[in-house]
Amino acid sequence: MLTMRKKHNEQHPGKISINDVIVHAVAGALKEFPRLNAHVQDHQIILKGNINIGIAVIVEDGLLVPVIPDADRKSLDEISHIAKDIIQKAQRGIMQGGSPGSFTVSNLGMYGISEFQAIINPPESAILSVGNAEKRAVPGELGVEFADYMTFGLACDHRVIDGAYGARFLALLAEKLENLTI
Repeated sequence: MLTMRKKHNEQHPGKISINDVIVHAVAGALKEFPRLNAHVQDHQIILKGNINIGIAVIVEDGLLVPVIPDADRKSLDEISHIAKDIIQKAQRGIMQGGSPGSFTVSNLGMYGISEFQAIINPPESAILSVGNAEKRAVPGELGVEFADYMTFGLACDHRVIDGAYGARFLALLAEKLENLTI
């Protein structure tokens, strides 16, 4: 993912962030795991038809979660453009109305945080926490090599999602990010 992102940013004027890539991959993975794109309302599970991904944004007074509507129908460049706009507005305290989020991505990697557990934004049924990319020693053909790793966490509302379902989603997300083509 990091290599493909770097190549994209060298070849295109609009720079994409790691978070943009993650949001794009999450949107694709949610198509195959619809219970992660659900709300709980009045003790009923409501599967959402649209994949509206919220992005947790740290602001002076706490946290705001602006939303990229229909993220699964947008290209990586479109997601990047929209994300930059809504994040800047959220940092100024401007939240636009519109589609409520159906799943949230919370990334603290830019603060050097390796791993953490995010708290679900009700009425959503899940949230993804993203840690920083870091080099780790791994066995290689000529001894020890170094590879980039990121830690993801998934908090799930167990009224909707069990651990095995969440684990399969994370496995698909990892596969999408590891085999990214831009």
